[in-house]
Amino acid sequence: MSVASSVGILILLLLLSPCIALLRALARLVPKKKDLILLIPRFGGGLNGNLKYFYLYLTAHHAQDYEFYLLTHWRATAQLLSEHGLPVLLHPIPRSIVKLLRASSVVVESADWWHWLRSLLALHATAFQIWHGNGIKRVPLTNKDIAATLRGLGPFHWLLYWCNVHPDL
Repeated sequence: MSVASSVGILILLLLLSPCIALLRALARLVPKKKDLILLIPRFGGGLNGNLKYFYLYLTAHHAQDYEFYLLTHWRATAQLLSEHGLPVLLHPIPRSIVKLLRASSVVVESADWWHWLRSLLALHATAFQIWHGNGIKRVPLTNKDIAATLRGLGPFHWLLYWCNVHPDL
């Protein structure tokens, strides 16, 4: 790495630090809504994998019990689900940012939810990572080195493993 790129990274971090501090403060100060759950899919927003089945399960069995949304930055996914009356939020827009700040729980399927400032906005929400399979697999955020780093960033609660979210879906 050259000196110029190191200086560039340092300047970028200095410029971003106040924004990150503000987001962390907002995440702490904004009251959480107990029954608000956000589902953040892999790869930025497609409805697939285990999160899809958990989302469909919530829709079919708990739509009256919880306020929940699939968070996506794919406009086509948001439009399609919305047309079918399913709870979805396009991100980033002001409404999705407010919901991230207010969410008491975030359900994710992979580590890429960390991007697009979602993790900072939902910093004090309880995060659950769902996946299929057995405990032999290595999920990125179960890596002890990564987990130790994350523990220093805030009160994250990792991980919930589900093998068969709902057998009859």
